Amino acid sequence: PWRARKPWIEKFADAAYNGPYKSKINGIAVEKIVQGKVKVTDADKRHIVALYDSNVSYQDEQLGAFIEELKGWGIWEDTLLVIVADHGDELWENGRIGHGGSLRETLVHVPLLVHYPRGLAPVVIDQAVNSIDVLPTILDLAGVRAGKGVQGKTLVGQGAAGYATASFSSHLEARFAMAMGDYKSERTPTGSLTLYNLMRDAGERSDVSDKERLTAQRFHDLFALFLFQNSTWQRERWGAPESLTTAFTSDW
Repeated sequence: PWRARKPWIEKFADAAYNGPYKSKINGIAVEKIVQGKVKVTDADKRHIVALYDSNVSYQDEQLGAFIEELKGWGIWEDTLLVIVADHGDELWENGRIGHGGSLRETLVHVPLLVHYPRGLAPVVIDQAVNSIDVLPTILDLAGVRAGKGVQGKTLVGQGAAGYATASFSSHLEARFAMAMGDYKSERTPTGSLTLYNLMRDAGERSDVSDKERLTAQRFHDLFALFLFQNSTWQRERWGAPESLTTAFTSDW
């Protein structure tokens, strides 16, 4: 549940609000809103967003307290800490709330922070990465060789800039999204594509596939190549669909 975390809720919420979600909202309540079984007012929506924001602030404070505890124990510099999310939540940016209803950036563009002073120098990786890259990164830092079934690629040694790489997301293995550079494309179960320029259209509201046909065709080709071996793709050995290694050719 998203709870009214103090003292932050006083900062984000309207003190006069006294609706059904004053203290919290849980997954069951969200699902009823999604299904249209419960109507919410604009005041309800603003308060639900305030609940969400207060929870983010609460989690941030808890993380800070956890790090201070590690420092107090004298092991912070020897600790590998990975912060990542499996998804975000929509808060009516596109008329929806919760997650599972789309592959919008609000849901799939999640943070990834890796802290390990003993094994990593501070760096910002501008290239796209995938959540499947987290496990091989941890294994690499621990000195453990990734097994054959690990699909991701270690992020150790990667830095800023370089050739634009793609990140993939899927919804029930029926809809797929690919972000690369300034663009993002979605593929429906019927095979049709939409294309968005995220730099000019962060809300993904304007499909430019008809206007930018070459870019749309490139995404179409990359989708076809990736989905051909989606369940067994080996990034460490084959690279990414937009930048294949020679091993891909030899394996196929």
